[in-house]
Amino acid sequence: MSYIDGPACKIQFCAYCGKIVDKSVRGKKLTCNDECAALYQRKVWNIQYAEKMAKDPDFAKNQSAKQYARIKSDPEKLEAHRQAQKERRKMPNYQEAEKKGLKKYRSNPENKPKFAQRMRKYRDENPEIIAEIEARRNEKDLLERERLKLEEPDKYQQLREKEREYLRNLRAEKRLAELQKDLQKLVNNDE
Repeated sequence: MSYIDGPACKIQFCAYCGKIVDKSVRGKKLTCNDECAALYQRKVWNIQYAEKMAKDPDFAKNQSAKQYARIKSDPEKLEAHRQAQKERRKMPNYQEAEKKGLKKYRSNPENKPKFAQRMRKYRDENPEIIAEIEARRNEKDLLERERLKLEEPDKYQQLREKEREYLRNLRAEKRLAELQKDLQKLVNNDE
């Protein structure tokens, strides 16, 4: 609080902008108006947050985990949270930022094991969500496949050829892995 002491009164300056606070209107408040009060409160919160982060670098992660645990414990809150996420993901600027961030994260070779580990952990913790996503994806793929079959036979044939090529490569990789295991066994037996 900033005061100017005089013989008869004290003048108080706004804690945010520095203007003189009219005591007859604002009483004992530290700011000159409600806008400055909101901005000052945000400034205080930011300072407190910075102090907490300085003490504990994992503070934000822990708070986020606590918040998500509270949301997961209540089915109504969880559904509201999912709906809010769906709405947010529809926003073009959000989609753009998400794609850029994910591309940058995935392109870093150091993050690939972390990303795979996080995905495994997420799949293990949320099997019902993964099953729901896969069911929707399969249904969507099936509808697209039927549409192509009826409306665009050329693209349908290209899709079938692509699938066949994928399956051939997958079988070849499996055979190679089996041969490598057999070879490893032979090498270990000779020693």
